[in-house]
Amino acid sequence: MANLNPEIIKRVALKDSIECVTFSPDGRYLLTLPGSRYKTDVWDTRNWRVSRTLLPTGPEFAPLVAAFSPNGKRLVIGGGNEIEWWDTSAKDVRSWKCIARNRAHVQEVFTLSFSPDSRWLVSGSWDKTLKLWDVGTTRLIKNFGQIGIANGEKQAAFSSDGRLLAVTARGVVHVWDVASWKLLHVWNMPANGRAHCLSFVPGSTSLIVVGSRSRDLPQRGFALMRDVKTFQKGSPEKAPFIFEAQALNLAVSAVGPLAVMLTRDGQIWRIPLDQESKKVTPQVIIQERSSPLGLTSLALSADDRYLSTGIARNQLSVYKL
Repeated sequence: MANLNPEIIKRVALKDSIECVTFSPDGRYLLTLPGSRYKTDVWDTRNWRVSRTLLPTGPEFAPLVAAFSPNGKRLVIGGGNEIEWWDTSAKDVRSWKCIARNRAHVQEVFTLSFSPDSRWLVSGSWDKTLKLWDVGTTRLIKNFGQIGIANGEKQAAFSSDGRLLAVTARGVVHVWDVASWKLLHVWNMPANGRAHCLSFVPGSTSLIVVGSRSRDLPQRGFALMRDVKTFQKGSPEKAPFIFEAQALNLAVSAVGPLAVMLTRDGQIWRIPLDQESKKVTPQVIIQERSSPLGLTSLALSADDRYLSTGIARNQLSVYKL
């Protein structure tokens, strides 16, 4: 994704805000979740038309977040305090079917993340809890308890080898060992910053973290990268990149050494994930329409061909990279 001038190929005005966008692992489909409409639209990326609308299996299920398993066989949708499990192993979206529904949390689910081997699912909620699910049985395996996840902290992430799990909570980063589920590290952001979103750099133990600069200046943002292995050594993190808008979301390439980040002012940034550099150096590649609520969602297709954004003021955009 070296292109610094992405080409807009689809822009659609919708009736409702977009809470989440996500691509299927094969890049065939793009999901959009307008949370107030009690549905999930599935777009075919070959013609950018809605191929199917997934309707909830019960009442009062307003989808807020969705995630595909890396093997493409499962889709989990979070709505209210529940999660729905869909069998997506069929290539034809018309054959997808809901196979289970769990009351996962006390309050709304807003974070979902699969392990690289598609064995585990992690869910986070406004009730400040984090839970672990067995994908094969759809059963709850572990309740991490109230670790303090807050609204706006949108991402949990497994390392690409599946050995580590990182989560933002209370503005700091928590890292667990997956084999023992032991908490290994708690990483406080520099200068009282608050971590909002994170991801591991593919093929490494380095974390890329974005958030707000400080509790006193929440509208200023930062981007920061650090190798988890340096935590025990006490090595300092790389100097953060500071910008004039709060970071809202982050998507990391599965095939290339870079990430994309969106900020509240409507800008989308390209972040080269150069682990040898002493500083993270993002570049603006897209200026989207800004709104009081800003951009709300961001997704990269698995092959890095497409970037999709959703805006709180009812607009879906798709770019060719």
